[in-house]
Order: sequence, then C-alpha cells, then structure tokens
Amino acid sequence: MALLKRVGWTPVFQSRVWFSQQTPTQTDHFEGLHANRKFIITAEPSIQIKRCFDSPLFQKWLSNLRPSFCLESVHFQSADLFGERIGFLKLKAKVFDSDGHPLPGIAFLRGGAVAILFVLRCDGKDYTILVSQARIPVGDQICEIPAGMLDDSGDFTGVAAKEIEEEVGLKIKPEELVDLGKEVWGDQFPGTFTSPGGSDEYVGLFLYKREIEKKELESLHGRCTGLEDHHERIVVKIVPLEEARRITSDSKTLVA
Repeated sequence: MALLKRVGWTPVFQSRVWFSQQTPTQTDHFEGLHANRKFIITAEPSIQIKRCFDSPLFQKWLSNLRPSFCLESVHFQSADLFGERIGFLKLKAKVFDSDGHPLPGIAFLRGGAVAILFVLRCDGKDYTILVSQARIPVGDQICEIPAGMLDDSGDFTGVAAKEIEEEVGLKIKPEELVDLGKEVWGDQFPGTFTSPGGSDEYVGLFLYKREIEKKELESLHGRCTGLEDHHERIVVKIVPLEEARRITSDSKTLVA
C-alpha cells in the first residue's frame, strides 16, 4: 500500500497515512511510495493533497503503474467532486522508463464505466437500443449504447443493471448480463481502454439478449429518461442491430 508523508516536519502516523494537525498551504509538498521508491506530491493551491491521494481514483492509478516505471513526482492540477467523492482527477506525473527515458505524464483519471449492448429479437429480426444525449466534450448529440460510470464498489453487473433502468426504463437482473470482455480475454484486462494516451478510463462491455414482443419493443422507442439531478436528457431509440454501426461513431458501441 502506498504511503503519504508530508515533508519537512514531524509527522503523526495514523491509518498508514502521515498527516499534519496544521492546515496545509500551497507551499506544502508530500512524499509517497511507489515500488518502494519515494516520489514527491504537490498540488494547485485549492487542491487538498491528502484527499486526492486517498481517492480510489488515484490509488487505482498508482497500483496499476508498472513497478519498472520510475515515478519521480505527481502534481494534482484539478479535482471534481461527485457528491462527496472525487469523480474526476487531473494530474501531471514525472515518470521515467527502466532505461531512464522520460515518459508522457499528463493523465485524466475518471476510472471505469460499464456499457450494455442489447440484442432484442422480435419477429425473427434483431434490434438494439441506443440512447441519444448531449455530450458537451464533443459538442454534439450522440447516439450510443446505454452506459454509466462505476462507483467505488466496482460492481460491474450491479451498475450495469442500474444504468439500464435509469436510461432505458427496463428492470433486469445482473445475472442476465453476459460479460463480453471475459468472453474474449478472461480476467486479463478490466475492460476496453477508450483513450489510454490521456485517460485511465476503461469500459466493461455487457450483452443483454432476449425475445421481445412487438408492442413492448415499440413502447421503448422515443422514451425520455435520465436523472434530473444529473441534468440528463436521454431519448431511447430502437434500431435494427445491423444498422447501429452506421448511425454512430461512438467507440464503445462499435466495439460491442
């Protein structure tokens, strides 16, 4: 387990993390451990270093960092809260490979997500469900398979079932989902990495497949869903499965 230590003062040790009873300022820096080597941790003035260090996002990133990589320093640049937990974390790390060559170190941490491919068979034809919603980072309305971020529990199937209910309005059991990633590579990877050059995000892909009556299928099309407190405005679309790849460029949809 990584340790956090404030530099230049006498630490108090508690719960395997060193902390001060003084209020940190922007001039403070801390030390952590990776592969039994110390690294320096700093942050922008408004950022709480200890809270970022302790967050599951950072701890997951740190544990995934290859032991052969030499981590010299981490600077926390920004953090966004989702309620009481850190949902997004941006950092700049100074890292070297085993030969001493510097490596690109800017990372946007947002953790894992789940996405669900529906295959609904009606009158001998396969259909799927896409949801249309505004995606401000790309500045457009995007059609994609239902998806959502993992919480700190890491419960893939439970989160997937919850997202289906929130975005589509269908209640399903977690055991009805097929983990497509495990079908391909077993437990080797946590999911599909969407943009590993800049983000740690990975998506666990699941399949939900069943027969459906025409009346139920038609009742799903055009349904408006989403969580008001998350400012979601989602419209459900039913499309023939073979046509889905031609009406979206969303990567997780195409991979699934």
